[in-house]
Amino acid sequence: MSHVSPSPPMEPRRCSPSRAAAGVGQGTLYRHFPTREALLAEVYREDFEELTSAASELVKHHPPLWG
Repeated sequence: MSHVSPSPPMEPRRCSPSRAAAGVGQGTLYRHFPTREALLAEVYREDFEELTSAASELVKHHPPLWG
């Protein structure tokens, strides 16, 4: 019987590269988003809002793939 060792825990991603790319300081980032989870939730919310806003325009120019 073979033994499979568990995967090492994933290294948590740091906000520093994103923060630096946006040109804001760490204090500014955490003033608006107290946790990494709050920041990610806002990024996903904004992306989802853009996607749903674009859906009606996309349907005008591209017919659905089904029916």
